[in-house]
Amino acid sequence: MTQRLLVLVESAEADSMLESEPFDSPWSFLSVGALRAGLPPSAYDDAVALILDSAQEPLIVSYNATMGPSRAVTRWWRMNCQNVDVIAPEDHPLPPWASRALVTHYARPSDLRTVIVGRLADVASSPRHSGPADAVTLKVADVADAGAVLLEQVGVPVEDARATVSDLIDAELAGYSSHGLVRIEEYVNKLRRRVLNATPRLDVTALGSGRYILDADQALGAVTRREVVRVIEGSRDPVLTLSVRRSGHLGRLAPLAADVCELDRFLLGFVNGAGGGQKVVPFGGTERRLATNPIVFGFPFAAGPPLVIDVSTSTMSDGAVKVASSMRSPLAEGVLVDRHGASVRVPSQFAESSAASLLPLGGSAFGHKGYGLALAVEVLAGIWGGGGFSQPGRVSSGNSAVFLSASLDAMGEVRGVVQENMSRLAAYVTSARSANTVHPVRLPGADARRPHEIATVELPFALARALGL
Repeated sequence: MTQRLLVLVESAEADSMLESEPFDSPWSFLSVGALRAGLPPSAYDDAVALILDSAQEPLIVSYNATMGPSRAVTRWWRMNCQNVDVIAPEDHPLPPWASRALVTHYARPSDLRTVIVGRLADVASSPRHSGPADAVTLKVADVADAGAVLLEQVGVPVEDARATVSDLIDAELAGYSSHGLVRIEEYVNKLRRRVLNATPRLDVTALGSGRYILDADQALGAVTRREVVRVIEGSRDPVLTLSVRRSGHLGRLAPLAADVCELDRFLLGFVNGAGGGQKVVPFGGTERRLATNPIVFGFPFAAGPPLVIDVSTSTMSDGAVKVASSMRSPLAEGVLVDRHGASVRVPSQFAESSAASLLPLGGSAFGHKGYGLALAVEVLAGIWGGGGFSQPGRVSSGNSAVFLSASLDAMGEVRGVVQENMSRLAAYVTSARSANTVHPVRLPGADARRPHEIATVELPFALARALGL
């Protein structure tokens, strides 16, 4: 099968040279030099961003020595630098993150064609370029080992490293890549910068009457969640309220709810960004004011998996947008908006705080619902729970939360009757006629894949490479 490769040329001075000596198929050349000269910068950036995010081929990017790369190319390169070759002028300074890409330099514009031909020959024979959106299938055990090593190298104890990677792999296998292994590089970077604490001292304060405060000391999310379960399990309170402060990213919340349900208790959870992580506009607005503020509920049945609801109060989680960007998959209308309120479908524009923002759950038409829920989460987790709430200049890279857990008989109903009535409710709701001729109506989360049943995991090529696999 013939491999295709797209070469995006931003160098106007090289246009005529490249066009006068056409390259053999399967190489595709797209020259945007003239476009760059004829459009306003913002319009040009939008056009190039759309090209980059919709490209199905690996890319070689060449840019003008005088002007440097456009903002769109720089932004896209930063997010996808393990999947792209860049041909840059010798005297152009490169940012530190560019070291993860393969950069080839040229001295004069007349050398550009020779350099590109050389890189094309390397690409044709290199398995590294199987395509940015291509995936590789790996053994779960190998991925677990590689991920744990990365965390251990930045000081995380073996048990915590294994727990964190297992958590990310489970999310990946359950079909939630937004909270999967795409997060590991983020965690490693934050650990290196001491934003996260590799060896935290978690402190629990009991206030009495079933009220607790957990200071997580910037722990990894899996470590914090493990302590949350320990506090709930050790309590004899029929109704328990736990405020979590100063935690790292808590990750996917459904496993926490499932663990609490194993204790025959309900769980209600409200998580915010401790005032930071503002990526969501308020309904009717175009500036970021809120985090994605997820909520989680868990209810145990007498037998079988619990009923678990785990959703963000935004149209998508920020992790889902990052995954879409890494796969170069355009988003649906009504997920992101720009500073003027126009819908944005290019996921990489979300990376720039001024380029695009998430809408509340419900989108531009019904986002007042998600907006209201997000505000409720801010009040509960950030103000009432004391974890910090959205304010101007507030910076946080982690989460705060409030969790409420109750025994099944806390309101005077017999435990067995509560579970029997839950089963009756589930049976009635799922008995509704299905609009899909193949699948019946199901409970939320009932169609999620079971991680323990899967021995291999499929990862984007770049992510596997980042793990050293």
